[in-house]
Formats: sequence, structure tokens, C-alpha cells
Amino acid sequence: MFIRIILLLLIFISSLFISCSNYKATSPYDNNNINNNDNIININDDLYAVGPEATDFDIEYNMREYYKQFNKYKIIVKGNINGSKTLEYIKQIINKEYYKEQKIEVDLSRTTLTSIPQEAFMSSATLSAIVFPETLEEIAISAFQGCTSLTSVTLPSSLSILRHHSFAGCSELQTVIFNDNLKTIANKAFYNCKKLNNVVLPPNITSLETSTFDNCILLTSIKLNDKLEEIGANVFQNCSGLVNISLPSSLTSINSTSFALCTNLKNVEYLGDTPTITDTPFSSSAVPTDLYLPNVPEAPSSNSWDKFLGVTWEADKIHYGQSMPNN
Repeated sequence: MFIRIILLLLIFISSLFISCSNYKATSPYDNNNINNNDNIININDDLYAVGPEATDFDIEYNMREYYKQFNKYKIIVKGNINGSKTLEYIKQIINKEYYKEQKIEVDLSRTTLTSIPQEAFMSSATLSAIVFPETLEEIAISAFQGCTSLTSVTLPSSLSILRHHSFAGCSELQTVIFNDNLKTIANKAFYNCKKLNNVVLPPNITSLETSTFDNCILLTSIKLNDKLEEIGANVFQNCSGLVNISLPSSLTSINSTSFALCTNLKNVEYLGDTPTITDTPFSSSAVPTDLYLPNVPEAPSSNSWDKFLGVTWEADKIHYGQSMPNN
């Protein structure tokens, strides 16, 4: 009996050595393990999300915990925060002196928010990114005015209204991706966004209000839609990066200061076939030189285009049947 017990113990000890010899210890700091799915733990950032009942302490605590894990500050919000103090708390937190040299992201995509309130993030210099929910319908007056760290904004498909000054003075904003359902861009919505470089106007915008893109000095490309009827005062004033502009046939009115001080604007394309617009939108110090009329196959006998848009076009600078060059 004793001998049998000894044999069983020896077998057990041998099995331990065999199993341990097949074990390989791995370090969490070993880069060789990054692509080994067996060693990766995917941390769901929903763990750091706060709901509508969260206090300012809760929001800041979770933001700092996120930083410990991912080495960046991010606030994630979920649930129905309409009517709550959540955005008010967030603004207070990200504007604290302690974070003044930091960049902070805010993710609202998991909420059912329908409106960003007036001045909600105004002058929040640390706000570097904002993600909107697909329930958002309105961005109110000056909601992001002066958010000087924002570089890119994607507007959700649910959004229909951008109120005035909504992104005015966002001096680092380079890219805005509009949605097709946007119907209103109010005056000065992107005023003084000096690094904005490319705009594709949504298809349902029929009017550009006063100073919408005023002083966007690096704006080099603007694509207008085929429903646009009116360009208001100072809309593209001092957009000195503009070289080309294509005007849709739907246009009926262009304010006299729409393109004031666009000193590098050289080429104008008009997609209509008759010179129905009688406005004079170009200032005397910024007169374009070439007119392109792709839908007018040849020069009419009446010379009806030679004073179009208040410019005295030289005969060889009116390009009938030709589209404007891309560069």
C-alpha cells in the first residue's frame, strides 16, 4: 500500500514538470505580443461613459481614468442628456486651468441629444475633437465659437440647422464634412475659420447668409450645389486663397460684397446659358480675368456676356463652350 502511494506521488510530480515545461510566460510590455490575439485584452471604452445623472466629479473622474489607460483625455457620454447639466459640467471641466495645455475629446455619439445649446462649448480652447450623435438636429448660436483646437468636424445626417456663429473663430478648423440633409447654414457660421481649405456645399442649401465663410483665408476650393439661389453679403469676403469659383445656373442673386477682397480670384465659371444675373459681386481691387461658359456653345451676336457680373471681360477671356480648368 505504501509503495503504491509513493508511485502515485511520483506520477503527479512528473505531470507538474511536464505541464510547466510547456508554459511560456509573456510580458505585457513585450512588443512581440501585440499581434498575438491570445494576449490582447480589448478594453471597451464604454466602461468610461457617463450618463445623464453623472455629476461633474463623475465626469472628470472617468476622464482622468481614461487618460490613465489610453494616455489621452476623453469624455464619453451616453443616454438621454436632453435637459440635463451634462454639457454644462463638461464645459466647466475642460476649461479648468489644470487642463489648459491639454487636448480633450468629447464623444456624444451614444446619447440621444437633439440640440447643442447656445454657447455650449464657446471658447473651449482645449476641445480637440467632438463626435455627434445621429439624433442631433440643431447646433445653436455660438455653440463652438472660438474652439481653437478643433481641426475637423463631421456633421451627422440628422442635422438640419447650423445657427449663426456656430463654428466662428475656430482658427485651426481645416475640414468640415457636411451631411446631405442640412438645410440652413446661418450667418457667420464659419466666420474667421482661417485654416478651412475645402467646402462641398450640401445639396439642399438654397441660400448662403451674411459672412458665412468670411475671412477663411486658406479656402481654396468651394463647390456650390445646383439648388443655390442666393449668396449674401460678405459670404466669401477676404477668401484670398480662392482662385476659381463655379456658379450654378440656379443662382438669382449675388450680393455686391459676396467676393470682396478675394484678391487671387481669377476664373469664374457660370453654368447657366443666359446672363440673367445682373449683380456686381466683385470689388474693384479683386476683379477676375477669365469667364467660362460651358453651356453657351458660341459667342452670341449681341455680345450679351461682355459685362456679365459687372466685369468688363476682354473678348478673348470669355471661353464659350469650355469648362473652367481644375487648377
